Amino acid sequence: MKKIILIAAFMAGVFCVNAQSELNGYKFVIVKKQYGFQKSPDKYQLNSLAKFLLAKSDLIVLFDTDAFSEEVAMNACLALKVDIIDTSGMFSTQLAVSFKDCKNNVVYTTVIGRSKAKEYKKAYHEALRASLAVFKSYIHTYKGKPLRSVVEKTPEITAVAYTGIDQENLKSVPVGFTTLLGLYANKDMSFDVKVSGDDYVFVHPEIGKIADVYKTFKSTVFIVQWAGENQARLMEIGADGSLKIDAVNGVKIYKKQ
Repeated sequence: MKKIILIAAFMAGVFCVNAQSELNGYKFVIVKKQYGFQKSPDKYQLNSLAKFLLAKSDLIVLFDTDAFSEEVAMNACLALKVDIIDTSGMFSTQLAVSFKDCKNNVVYTTVIGRSKAKEYKKAYHEALRASLAVFKSYIHTYKGKPLRSVVEKTPEITAVAYTGIDQENLKSVPVGFTTLLGLYANKDMSFDVKVSGDDYVFVHPEIGKIADVYKTFKSTVFIVQWAGENQARLMEIGADGSLKIDAVNGVKIYKKQ
């Protein structure tokens, strides 16, 4: 038990360092009133719960349907957009929360929160609270400088999973893509993608399982939880069937062999 408590404390400390270096550079966060997996605005009061939980960390939280102040309207890059990602399977409700900047770059993605409750509202609330549990040890302090957003078309970002993948840009199945299963590699590493229950795993030929891979409500977008990492990563299947995985220093691409 003592060991578990120490590990939990360590992981919370890791999050605080990451959050302070990443989230403190932004003044506002914007939560959507309705996400793609929801059939109506604020279904199960999930969006309101997200706003409430984030506000407890002293973040200034807005709904995307709110009337924005002049500061936000004139400086869009002061705000982070919040995505709630549903990776639920047959036996559990699973949610992760991703924060994106004004150029659709992923700034931070939480771990996946899970619930096995059978009642939908309870399950979604438990999963969201679990995903955002690390925020209990975080208090936001804005340290950034106002950034005036450039009034021009933002280049489409297709390399980072779930960043340049807005509804209008998303193809349900990339050209040439048949199955996620198989061997992938780049100059640094290779792994097999195998089925694990309703989801997938990455298996290294020598080490064994190195990551869990979870489905989302978009058929070409997945969440990757690398072994030993606190932060989940987003993955997109490219048009050529390659895997594009968000990483600390950009995007890593693994070609199908």
